[in-house]
Amino acid sequence: MDERTRTILLPSPVEHIRSHTASVEVTGGEAKGSRITLTGFNLRMGSGSDNDLILPDETVSKHHALIELGPAGYRIRDLGSKNGSFLGDLRVLDVYLPSTCKLRLGSATLKFRLGREERDDEVTREHRLGRLVGRSLAMRRLFAALQKVAPTPTTVLIEGESGTGKELVAETIHGLSARKDGPFEVFDCTAVAASLMESHLFGYDKGAFTGAGGDHTGALERADGGTLLIDEIGELPLELQSKLLRAIDRREYQRLGSEHRCRSDARILAATNRDLGLEVEEGRFRKDLFYRLAVVRLPVPALRRRAEDIPLLVEDLETELDAAELGLRIPGGAVEAWQRQPWPGNVRELKNAVERALLFGPDAGSGMGGPARTKFGTEAPPSGAGTGLFWRLEDGEVMPFKDAKGQLVGDFERRYWEDLLDQARGNVTRAAAQGGIHRKSLEYLLKKLDLDRNVARNLP
Repeated sequence: MDERTRTILLPSPVEHIRSHTASVEVTGGEAKGSRITLTGFNLRMGSGSDNDLILPDETVSKHHALIELGPAGYRIRDLGSKNGSFLGDLRVLDVYLPSTCKLRLGSATLKFRLGREERDDEVTREHRLGRLVGRSLAMRRLFAALQKVAPTPTTVLIEGESGTGKELVAETIHGLSARKDGPFEVFDCTAVAASLMESHLFGYDKGAFTGAGGDHTGALERADGGTLLIDEIGELPLELQSKLLRAIDRREYQRLGSEHRCRSDARILAATNRDLGLEVEEGRFRKDLFYRLAVVRLPVPALRRRAEDIPLLVEDLETELDAAELGLRIPGGAVEAWQRQPWPGNVRELKNAVERALLFGPDAGSGMGGPARTKFGTEAPPSGAGTGLFWRLEDGEVMPFKDAKGQLVGDFERRYWEDLLDQARGNVTRAAAQGGIHRKSLEYLLKKLDLDRNVARNLP
């Protein structure tokens, strides 16, 4: 088990947050007649298709405004819109709303109203649980739910968009359970070819198929006495779903090529970025397995639904990347701008943005600036690139896409800076200037790549 899951995990005290239900009705504009009830802690509004309330008017920004539940009730927060957000005739940036009021986003008009029903949400007082971080009510409600479900043997379905941290949620469940000293195993259905999933999940005996020269321990067996997370379970082929159901219900499974049944004492958690209910309706996922997995469903909020967590996440990422040690820092203005962005890639995308901003500045966008031309302009790319061979392992198995991409990018970065350091005779300041980045940024890259800055050892 990863050492990170052994540290920590102390439950946090919980408290109750009581609030009224609320609704928003569109009274004027292209979406007139639309009405939506706030079921979560916030409601995102704009012309983009990823909003909760879509306002297709030309005067409405793609991500225009957000209504969210705060300590003193519901408030509206403008997300940097072009034509503004108005409470009555007053243009507002961030203001608490009365129980009934008229709003205007661009030319779209809306009516906000508190309902009569009350809701009672249990949230933690602390904003950290294991390696999970969040001050938002959405995350603190998730923390409270994790503390309830973790000590039980219940099967859990963790739902959320890609990059939201579903694996960290599973890791936290494991760390708060009685199995915390046992193994924590992850089986990623997207990282294994469909034809190999059964052998990787359940294992196989020697001679089970051509090339099976010895017994192989599957993920389920490796997780015995601990926890197995089946990540992106929506990718699991139908023919394996019945075998997984047996493993959950009867705690037994069969290795590929074996006539004997093995016992399993692993708690099964599953994660998905798909709507498994829809997958069941369309015949791509077994109904009985879905109901068995979804005893408890834990939705992980998207980053755009917890923008108030971004400053805290950025602080943690700066620490993780040793920014202070290298004299690097993200300006507060950049963090405020990030809080207005939709982040389709969620925390994973934010981490990339933080790393990029530390290296090239907060306005670097997705590129790497304009590094000086080097011999890569005329020479072949890193070994194996473009040949179709670098992503095949010695046994002929295909390397997972993310691993192959990481290897290729890593090889490029290493050769790029080795070349510039060679030209600069090991002078980091000169190499950084040639590459168009700050010296501190290059020092960070050298540390990340584990690259000796004095690579020109053959020079006199």
